[in-house]
Amino acid sequence: MPADFCVEALDHPDLPDFQCLYSDGTPVLTGPPAVTCPSNIADEEPYCGGACAGVECPLTLFTHYAGDMFPEQHRLSCLGLSDARGFGVCAYKSVVRSSTDFQKRSALEGCARDQGAPCALMTFNTAAPGFLDSAAVIRLDVCRDYRSRNPSTIECRRQDWTAIVP
Repeated sequence: MPADFCVEALDHPDLPDFQCLYSDGTPVLTGPPAVTCPSNIADEEPYCGGACAGVECPLTLFTHYAGDMFPEQHRLSCLGLSDARGFGVCAYKSVVRSSTDFQKRSALEGCARDQGAPCALMTFNTAAPGFLDSAAVIRLDVCRDYRSRNPSTIECRRQDWTAIVP
């Protein structure tokens, strides 16, 4: 739901316990800062949300195995928007640190195959406690660019959770 809706609802007298959270688990308080939406480094994973309002994350085709191979289309999720970050990135998938190596490798390899570029795990350094071990699987070049714009809050990681030096 749009952050401006959340900000407005926070002060609504009929919603005393209302709260909204960003994808990193931090609360929506004032909404994302007003910034300019940057040019996309990759059309397959554009910047989205906040300053990039109206940009839809693209559909991607996932192949699942359930006895037979079958394709399934999903829209990539916009992650990373917060009260400190004025726009997010379209993420291929999300994983948690405790996922098996196979699950993390599969997510990274699936992203690389579908996006045609190496991928990384993007983590949020300022995430809420329950979200600190969560990562978004995105293209490595997009992660590095997004990190360069948000160096104190974003980290690009490998499958073993070690940081990738920009």
